[in-house]
Order: sequence, then structure tokens, then C-alpha cells
Amino acid sequence: MDFDSIPPPSSKNKSKKKTNRPYTSSTFGGSFEKKLDKAEKIALDKPLVDTTKEINELKKFIDYEETELDDKLDTLVERLVAEDDVLWQPFPGPQTDFLQAIETEVLFSGGRASGKSQALLIDPTRFVYNANFRGLIIRKNMKHFRNLIRHAKRLYGKGIPGTIFKEMDKIFVFPSGATLEFGYCEREDDVEQYVGQEYNWLGIDEITQYPGDWVIELLKPSLRTADPSLPILIRASTNPTGPGRGWVRERWNIKFGEEGNANKRQERATTFKLRSGELKQVVSSFKWIHSTIEDNPIMMKDDEYLATLSLIKNENLRRQWLDGDWDSADGLAFSEFRREIHTCKPFPIPRGWKKFRGCDWAYSKSPYGAVMLWFAEDPDGTLYVYREYCTRMQLAKDFTLHCKELERNDNCTIGYLDVSAWSMKGDFGGSTGDIMMQLGMRMIPSDKSSGRREKDKLHIHQLLAIDPNTEKPGVIIFNTCKNLIEELINIPLDPKNNEDVDSKSRDDCYDAFRYGIQSRPSNKQLTFFEFEYPTDNRPIVIDSVIGY
Repeated sequence: MDFDSIPPPSSKNKSKKKTNRPYTSSTFGGSFEKKLDKAEKIALDKPLVDTTKEINELKKFIDYEETELDDKLDTLVERLVAEDDVLWQPFPGPQTDFLQAIETEVLFSGGRASGKSQALLIDPTRFVYNANFRGLIIRKNMKHFRNLIRHAKRLYGKGIPGTIFKEMDKIFVFPSGATLEFGYCEREDDVEQYVGQEYNWLGIDEITQYPGDWVIELLKPSLRTADPSLPILIRASTNPTGPGRGWVRERWNIKFGEEGNANKRQERATTFKLRSGELKQVVSSFKWIHSTIEDNPIMMKDDEYLATLSLIKNENLRRQWLDGDWDSADGLAFSEFRREIHTCKPFPIPRGWKKFRGCDWAYSKSPYGAVMLWFAEDPDGTLYVYREYCTRMQLAKDFTLHCKELERNDNCTIGYLDVSAWSMKGDFGGSTGDIMMQLGMRMIPSDKSSGRREKDKLHIHQLLAIDPNTEKPGVIIFNTCKNLIEELINIPLDPKNNEDVDSKSRDDCYDAFRYGIQSRPSNKQLTFFEFEYPTDNRPIVIDSVIGY
């Protein structure tokens, strides 16, 4: 958190001068009626031509569309407010977008000094004129809250006169009776202190410091209100670092890079059954907002601070703090992976290139229960992953038939399948491996010998390196293979073995990827045999690799 960019409160000895800096609905706003009162007060203090007439005109339309009136009122107040009257206002761009967001869950992430924590403090003030408002801001421990509370005292005390702070309880009480509590939640047991409480606004500072989403899921039952005018909202801020970056990225579906989804509304529907048997559906909305120090015009004038961030020797740390880069973080298995180097736009695969597959299959409820990846090798030996198919809860027969349809014109030769799929019973006719073979998809059991996972990871590192002869990495992935790319970017190291990835994290695409690399037929000479189908169903030899 960096609050150096908050302008100091104005001295009353300074001369007042007109400015175009707006008093917006997100800057100590409140209900529409309160904003009218504010405008009237300013008009009385600083009368301008036709000001009172304009305000009375707005009052006539109080029952009409509030958004349109808000816009008119903000334009009016912009003309009235002097620079000395504005304690704080959002920077244009991400900070303003965050304060104007109406989605249920909004994440504000970015690099250092990009204005995230300031915005988190300001966001609840739009509701504090309602006596029923109850807000809660949490961090992992109270020690890290000292700086945040210090700035909150200054902002709330001067911006909303009459606000008091109860030091023992760490609660701000606003003139209306609304409250905003500051608390901690280091372990799941700490949630108990909030059980039985009612909040309609939850803010989480540095949310990636939590290793799991329990911090939201266990607090959700406390998010309720009997006041229909108060929405239930969750707001969070963070740098893209910490043990929880994986689940945070998944919850807000963060897609970083040129084709990212920052500042785009997302909706998810959840269906549940009442005790009566009636089905209900709830739609939740999400938004991820990204910022960098470039979005803070004040800090962009601080050349010394900019130099400090730019000269950090650790590349991962520099990208995190300077750019808020979600594709770079300590503890990642493949920190060298770069979208701009290791991905490309799709192109037609030449017919002469060798093609093969890698498959990790399970009939599972996990996001990707079954994954098939298709590979091609160019004449220089560079591998291309040109297609992915990810699904879940799909029978082996249906999965195989769909994959065969996708590769109908590929002339794909062979592939490796997770060895466990050869022992699991499928939906008919034996194991998944047997079913694939019976349906004409040639697969080989993957190698799971001792040390195989470590060897595969080392091989992937070698493929990600730039070949000095071709000036390309050894493997390039079509940017349409979004699930594989996101997994390679985010998969962490095994905390107990840095030579392997963490198998407890999402690794279905990764496993299919390494199986595909195992099946690379460069050094395998496949021999096909002519045969006639026997009539007595005895085993037959098909080729020298598979053997039956």
C-alpha cells in the first residue's frame, strides 16, 4: 500500500479558486437527496448565475432515472466546488472504474503505488449516509492494518465531519449511525468472531495473502441486510503475489496480457434446491480491474521511486511491483514462460509435419476432468500445441468419439494416455485405454516410472528455452489453447520438491502436456503390419510399438 499520493488537506489560509475537478458520486457521495443537499449548501455559499434555478429543476425530476440525474448533478457540482473543498478524488482510469463498479464481487489488482488501498477505503463511503449500513474491512492480521487505519482516520474525519473512531473495537461510527469495522482473519477459526454479525459490504485488503477462498466463503453467511436499498458487495485489492494468487485468479477468471479481460463484467449462475424441492437460480456478477503505477499521475512524477522499481534485479518481483503482472510470480514452476514468446496465433499445420497427442483422462467433477492435447513437429524440431479439448463428467466412449471427430483430417499417428486410465474400468468393454483402442485411437500408456515427473519437468524447461539455431523456443502453443497456457503460467512448484510441480494444484493440462512430449515420435520407427481381422476374436498384432 502506498498513500503518498493522497493530497494533504488544504489550509484554510489558502485562497480559493475555481477548478474543474469534480465532486463525484464515488467521492464521499451518498444518496441522491444528500447530494442535492450538498449542492444547495455550496450554492448558498458561492452563488452563481442560475444555480438555484438549476437545482430546483433537478428536484422536479427526483422520481425519474437516477443515473441521468446523477450525471446532471455531478456536472452542476463540478462548477461549484473549489479545489480546497476536495479532500480526495479518484484518478481517471482504474481507480474511478473500481469506485463506479456495480458488480457483486470486484477485485482491484495492480503494481505498487497504483491507488488500490485508497480506493478500498473510499468505496464504502457512498453508503455511510444510511444508518443501516454495516461494513467490514479485513486483512490477515491487525499489524498490517496500522497504516490503513491511520489514513482512514484522516480521510473519514475530514471528509465526513462528526465521524468517530472507537479505538478498542476498531470501528468507525458515522454521523448517520452507519459503521465500518476493521478486523483480521488469519485462520479459519478467526471467522467465528464475525458469526452472528450482519454486514452488507465486505472489503479484503491483500486478498492473495490467503491461501484459500475460505476467507470469502466462510464470511458470506454474514453478508445480509434487511434494508433493500443496500446492496450486498464484496471488494478486494491485492498485488499479484502471495500463496493465494491461484484461487484469486480463478475466482475472478483473470486473463492477463493483450487479450485479457480486465474491466469486463462477468456473470455466473448458481442453481440450488429449496427444502420444498423448488429450484432457484442466483446470478452473481464479477469484475477484475487492473492498474499500474502509470495510472497514478502523482507517483509518475517521482523519478526516484520509478527508478527504484525499474532497477529491481529480480525479474519476477520487478514485473509484479511495476506492472502488476499476473503471469510472473515467485514459486511458479515455469517462471520463464512468456505469452509473447511461447504462444502464437493459429496457422494451418503443413501436411508433412508429424502429429501426435497427449491425454489425461478422468471421469471427474474437477474443472478439466479429461484433457486431450494435439502436437505437431516442424522440420526444425520445434513442437507446436495446436489444439486442446478439455471437458469433465464425460464417458470414455463419448470423449474418444469427440476427439476423433476433431482430428478427422489431422493424420495423427499416436499418443500417450495416463497409465492409470488403462486400469480404470470404462463405461463398456474394459478400461479407458482399451475403449480408445477399440474405437481406433492409437494410444500408449504413459511412463510413470520412478523419477519420471522430475524428468518431464526438466524436459519442459529445456523446451521453453530459446534454441540458438532456430532462435525459437522448443515448444510454441497456439493462443487458442487457453486452458493449457493458463495452467503453465500458474502451476506452482511442489513445496517439498522443487524439481516437480505441486500435484495438489490444477495439473490436468500439464499432465496431458508432458504425456504428449513423451509420445513425441521423432526417435520411434513405427512399423505397420498387414493383417486380416480374425473371426475367433483372438488378440492380433497391429504395430511394433503397441504390440496388439
